[in-house]
Amino acid sequence: MVSNMDRILKQTFFYVAFLAFLLISGHAFSEGRFPGSLPQGDGARERLAHGQRLLAEHDYEGAIRECRVVVSMSKGKSPGDEALLCLGQIFSDPQNPRKDLSVSIASFEKLTKEYSQSMWANLARVLMANLKEQGRLKQAMRKSSQENERLKRLFNDSAQENARLKKIVEESKAVDAAIEEKKKDQAK
Repeated sequence: MVSNMDRILKQTFFYVAFLAFLLISGHAFSEGRFPGSLPQGDGARERLAHGQRLLAEHDYEGAIRECRVVVSMSKGKSPGDEALLCLGQIFSDPQNPRKDLSVSIASFEKLTKEYSQSMWANLARVLMANLKEQGRLKQAMRKSSQENERLKRLFNDSAQENARLKKIVEESKAVDAAIEEKKKDQAK
């Protein structure tokens, strides 16, 4: 029983210590104390948060503007990575009238190249792969649709030719019947 209690206490201590570490590191990250992040007071985080609010309100132009400013302000440091992720999301949003998957993919590629150690890099890789696959599937659907239209035209042409040939056969039968009738009349 004592060993079980010791184990529970150790686990509890570990979880509390881990939780404290996460809280402290999260606060340090948001304060800009980690290497690769901008110092507090530069406005980049605030602008990014504002851009994300604009995106939530479907103000795509405003969100794009804010995220691009954050990327240029960040100069290879955080939160530029998150701003690039946000740009990729904006340009792949189905409700965005300026939706452009190539711009979205370019944003994700820039994030994975310039911020390869970022916590957002893996997500960007996954989203980029999904967008590329989506593009391949759309292209395959277009080709399939074009082939379907070609086959419909071919079917319609074949149906018209079939109707023309049936008419010729019917006319031939009528001529044959008339010839037979004349033969019968001449034989009498």
